[in-house]
Amino acid sequence: MGSEKKRSSSIFRASVQAGCVLALATSAAHGTTPEIYQALRQAQNAYQLAPDNTQARRQYIFALRDARLSNAALAMAQRYPNAVSSDELRVLQADEAAELTRLASTPSRNQEERYRLADQALQRYDQYLNDWQKQGLSDTAIYRRIELDRLQALHARQSMQTLVDTYEAMQRRGVTIPSYLLNEIASAYLYLKQPEKATALFQAALNAERLDSAEVNDDELAYYYALQESGEHAAARAHLTALSNRQGPWRRVAGNPQPLPNENFLNTARTSAIDPIYAGQVGNAIDQLQQLADEAPRDAGLRIALGNAQYLQGFHRQAEVTLKQAESLEPQNPELISAQGMNALSLHEWEQARLLKDYAVTHYPESPATQRLKEEWETQQKYELQISAVRGHATDSPVTGGKDFRTEATLYTPTSDNGMRYFSGAGYAQGDFEEGELNQRWLRAGAQWRTRDLIIESDVSSQQYGYGTKMGARAAVTAWLNDQWQVGAQAAWRPVSTPMRALKNNIWGKRLDLWVQRNGKDDSQWLLAFAPTRFSDGNQRFEARLSGRERLYSSAEFTAHLELDVSASRNSRTDVPYFSPRQDLEVLPGLVLTQTLYQRYDTVVTHSLQLRAGLYKQRDYSAGSVMAVGYGVRYQTGKNVDIQANVLGVRRPYDGKQERELRFQLELNLRF
Repeated sequence: MGSEKKRSSSIFRASVQAGCVLALATSAAHGTTPEIYQALRQAQNAYQLAPDNTQARRQYIFALRDARLSNAALAMAQRYPNAVSSDELRVLQADEAAELTRLASTPSRNQEERYRLADQALQRYDQYLNDWQKQGLSDTAIYRRIELDRLQALHARQSMQTLVDTYEAMQRRGVTIPSYLLNEIASAYLYLKQPEKATALFQAALNAERLDSAEVNDDELAYYYALQESGEHAAARAHLTALSNRQGPWRRVAGNPQPLPNENFLNTARTSAIDPIYAGQVGNAIDQLQQLADEAPRDAGLRIALGNAQYLQGFHRQAEVTLKQAESLEPQNPELISAQGMNALSLHEWEQARLLKDYAVTHYPESPATQRLKEEWETQQKYELQISAVRGHATDSPVTGGKDFRTEATLYTPTSDNGMRYFSGAGYAQGDFEEGELNQRWLRAGAQWRTRDLIIESDVSSQQYGYGTKMGARAAVTAWLNDQWQVGAQAAWRPVSTPMRALKNNIWGKRLDLWVQRNGKDDSQWLLAFAPTRFSDGNQRFEARLSGRERLYSSAEFTAHLELDVSASRNSRTDVPYFSPRQDLEVLPGLVLTQTLYQRYDTVVTHSLQLRAGLYKQRDYSAGSVMAVGYGVRYQTGKNVDIQANVLGVRRPYDGKQERELRFQLELNLRF
């Protein structure tokens, strides 16, 4: 009986061993073919039959690895350290960290989860690099692999500066960077606003052969943006055109008789629709994006792009509706949240903008869109200093006098939570007339309240112009009816803009300004204004003005605008010491040419030339020609620094006599 039990036990062990051997052999056979999951199943069977068998454990570990179950493979290897060598364990550790990196790069996951996975991968990479360097393995292939894989984890974490620093350090050490990493390194340079380096790397990445068409198309579009940011606008447009011509709206999949939508085609079409913005043709971009959004109403990216274009055009209320539509599709999209915040600031929705900014900074701090919103918000929280100065040279104008000079500085406080900000200013003006020289000084202080669709401003002033201290006051309101139309009114008691020659004779005025303005696409703007003034000497003046601007041409480097200025006035008295024609009319069309000399993201240097020629008709005098030539230079750095310097020469008649004016003008706007 005992011998029979022994024999049965031996037979059972032999059958288990045979089954294990068969399973291992089958697993090995499948492991050399694409049937990796069949191999995994056989290896699992062998392990379950003989869990103490070292070969079964080893086969199961590497079957898990081949099936890309890196975490499970590493866990098994750490559980059974005798089943793998030290070198093999390091490979499994690298595989598991690489799997975390791949998961962190998956766009379907939310950003918070991606960052968490990337942080886990980076923690492992840093630990492995430190440990293996101490073990003298810094020249091994596995060490190099960890270094390279770490670059991808840094990209997934959007730690772009660290990525670039690491890449450049590896270059200095002579480490060869594989082509599959070039696009991620290039995007890091583009993120850090170094587009020239990004352009070269994207070009190298595109020259490498890869099979993933979606990844290649993303790199093609990123290369286009790098060219645009580098100022290579013609090359960027040519590249985008060639890419569009290579694609169709449908794609074929083997085994499926029905064509499928081509995602690459849609992404390229969206970029093509955005392209006119770089040439200043925002209206054209809006039309194209609107058409695409109508054809693909469930595409949140198109809605966000359309909303951004409407924002750039100044159509903030339309952008608000468009971005709200995108919110119903992808409410957590970081680009959407930042776009809504930027638009809310433009609409003076301060509380909404603050909430959106705080949410974006908390959840998506590394996003470029979040950084732009944060900068824009901080700009609104800064002091603003506005300085203007005008100097007349070789002028004999009866309005401003000879050797006239005028300057004013106004300081605004940061905007409070309810949209209120306060300001104070000081100014000085002088002019030389037949009656003598006038020196005018003034101080003013007031408040400005900006809320949705409304700006209300008022101030009081203290003035001195040779007759003691005089007090003045002003109140103004501007209301937006919609994105295209706005109306405004201003009432001033003893305005500082009273003609200087009137002040020289102790004559002051009360003035009312009324205006309506229409803003169209692509810098189209028309203004109609009326201004009655009652002077203290009894003269009543009425002024009307129509001014407008239309764009004739626009490119990335050059714009041309046609402008028109028509003004007319009527005075009840002409027997006054200041220029006061009974009636007059001026028609002055002009051409303004502007060229971009330098542009680097928000830093822009332009210069412009204006040429104007028209007619001036004053009652009781014959019509005379008006000619003006001007040149100006402008420097801008975002919204924090804006400096303009202009020189303008004018030849025009006063009381039938042609007179000349040469003026130098400086305008400075600083936020700090």
